[in-house]
Amino acid sequence: MIDPDKRSSGKNYEAWRIDQNDFPEGGEEIDILLFFCRYAILSASGHNSQPWKISPGEKTILVKINKDHYISGEKSGLLNVEPYVSIGTFLETLTMAASGYGYDLVMKYSNNPDEVASVELGKGQRANGNKEILGAITHRVSNRSNFAREPLSKSSILTLGAVDIKGVNLTVVEDNEHILKLARLTESAIKNIMKHKKYRQELAEWVRNNVSKKFDGMPGFTHGVPTIPSFVAKIVIRNSARMGPPPSRSKELMINSGALLIVGYQKAERTNFIDLGRAYSRICINAQLLGLATSALGAAVIDAESRERVVKEFGLNYRPAFIIRVGKPTETAAHSPRWPLSKLID
Repeated sequence: MIDPDKRSSGKNYEAWRIDQNDFPEGGEEIDILLFFCRYAILSASGHNSQPWKISPGEKTILVKINKDHYISGEKSGLLNVEPYVSIGTFLETLTMAASGYGYDLVMKYSNNPDEVASVELGKGQRANGNKEILGAITHRVSNRSNFAREPLSKSSILTLGAVDIKGVNLTVVEDNEHILKLARLTESAIKNIMKHKKYRQELAEWVRNNVSKKFDGMPGFTHGVPTIPSFVAKIVIRNSARMGPPPSRSKELMINSGALLIVGYQKAERTNFIDLGRAYSRICINAQLLGLATSALGAAVIDAESRERVVKEFGLNYRPAFIIRVGKPTETAAHSPRWPLSKLID
């Protein structure tokens, strides 16, 4: 295995290295917004596709879907909502980064199909920021190792569960019996999902070997794949339903979690999909502040058959969109690559 620190030493990982002192004090509004974007591009996204593009104006940035980094709803099974969820993670991280420097942002969702949101600085006077948030953003990582099998504190549950975003619903699963049920459903769901050739083809497009110099996608080490097998993972996943990520491993990951958070929505509207992403970033960054690790493992609510069972088993009155594992980390995880901001500006 490659040492975690050495995995992120290439140019395709430089985006993670932000000096907080580089903040453009006294700079133009657009320069300040673009500096906050350096944090926002570190957000999680489906298959690490990073589907955001930034169009700067004089005092405003427009956030658009980057059509070169798009995950098809037909193939992914996500009903064409995925890029909006991922851009939601970008927008929330942008907002939290701004708060780290004591700024508020004014954000407006767009009805223009080519745009998602416009963002500008708030008019209020700058206050003292919370620099701990900035560190949480740059240290957040999708940790796909086993977490300690111990319950989270009540205060942690309250913090993570307090996602007050209209249109977003959240259910916390803490007891071992229900965690086990979700783990079993996840295992069977992955078996069903991997039978679909189109899904495997698209997943394979985003799989990378462990020493890849590409700026997006998922290196094998992010899923525990050693270096040599990572060179054939793309071919294997594309051509065989049985040779992808072991469903039993996903079951194990679910069981080895402090809690599972089921997150979903009431109405299939674009704004709700964006807000789902905002909730995801807020949960993961707050977890990092609490010293907890996170990762998404949502097969049980992507596969239609399993999703119906989850809704019935947990008495949900909303459609679940993803599941977040949370817990005390037992292993260090490495970052995935990122496109530099300069390559994402329209």
